[in-house]
Amino acid sequence: MNAWGWALIHFLWQGAVIALALAVVLRAWRAKGPEFRYAAACVALAVMALAPVATALLLAGSGAGKPAVWVDESVPQIAESLAPFTGTRPGMPLDWLVALWAAGAAALLLRACGGWYVARRRTLSGIPLDYPLSRLMQRMEMTGVVELMESAVARTPQVFGWLRPVIVVPAAALARLSPSEFEAVLAHELAHIRRRDYLVNLAQTVVESVLFYHPAVWWVSRRIREERELCCDDWAVHVCGDRVAYSKALMKVEEETPMFAMAASATGLKARIARLLGVENDVKWRWSAPMAPVAAAALALMLVGGPWWALASQPEPPP
Repeated sequence: MNAWGWALIHFLWQGAVIALALAVVLRAWRAKGPEFRYAAACVALAVMALAPVATALLLAGSGAGKPAVWVDESVPQIAESLAPFTGTRPGMPLDWLVALWAAGAAALLLRACGGWYVARRRTLSGIPLDYPLSRLMQRMEMTGVVELMESAVARTPQVFGWLRPVIVVPAAALARLSPSEFEAVLAHELAHIRRRDYLVNLAQTVVESVLFYHPAVWWVSRRIREERELCCDDWAVHVCGDRVAYSKALMKVEEETPMFAMAASATGLKARIARLLGVENDVKWRWSAPMAPVAAAALALMLVGGPWWALASQPEPPP
């Protein structure tokens, strides 16, 4: 328990270092395509997921996770009085820290499962859509079975499932899209299936829930989602060959998004459309601004946790 508690504390600086390394890589190789940036962000998130586990194993193996207490066996009275405190050190409530972490992680995991269940039941209550999806799949060199459904509840096109994926298309957006625009939207969703993005997104949700307390985790995960959409945008343009039609389709789909969600995604959509139309220089991808709160939070947490770690690592002096 102590080893895992210290591993969670150590992750404060480890996560900040990993996020900073990713920011440097993205900045240095900013001319690379979204596939490279997506892979780099996925690697960073995987390292973040493994860092606390590796740290806990190292601490448990070396015994560093156990608090050190100086007990002078030559004085039986003192040794007897200090015996109850050899398990945990006063002022170092690692058990409480781990308990709070476990409660937060469990709450976020349950929230994610509940949200997935409700969304799936609501969106899959639609009707099957008759469309020659197999021809589009052949052009994308895809095999297997993919279902297509129209939903009056769904707000945006989305994919559910992995073994038997289902593409859900909002009825409102379907009525506004031309045939070429609709094909481009389907190509985007099929690209998610072809790239196995559903599994990556599932892993992201787990990592976000387990390491929820570190802002760097959320920043890296958001970068993964941003680059993922760009990768699928490239697939849609590659298959359909019409950047303008696909850009119009994105705008029409966005118009059906609720206002509170539209405000949050407007900047990202603007950057995506600008990139598709070849005016990417006018909309710069900002990486330093999101990293500012990450660095500030990590620094503050390290300043608080550093002295705590130093005190816990030192044995109590003899009386």
